[in-house]
Amino acid sequence: MMHVNRNWKAKKGLIRVSMDVENGVINNIKISGDFFMFPEESINELENMLKGSKIDNIKSIIDKFYNEGIITPGVEPQDFVNAIAGE
Repeated sequence: MMHVNRNWKAKKGLIRVSMDVENGVINNIKISGDFFMFPEESINELENMLKGSKIDNIKSIIDKFYNEGIITPGVEPQDFVNAIAGE
C-alpha cells in the first residue's frame, strides 16, 4: 500500500488530499483545504464515495457527487479529479 499526499490549487482555494492507494484502488482518503463546500458535511460523503474506488473511475464518481446539488464556489469538479489523480 502506498500513502499519497497531494495539493492542488484551484481558482478559489487549495485542495489537500491524503490517501492510501493499493493497486490503483483508494483504500482511505481525507480531503481538506481552504475551499468552501455547501452543504459543508458533503465532503464526508465524497470521501465515502471514493473509498474502494479505482483512481481511473474518480471522474465519474465526482460528477455524480456534483449532480446531487453540491456547490463549491471557485472550485470545479475537475479540480478534485486533478487533486486526487495527480494530473
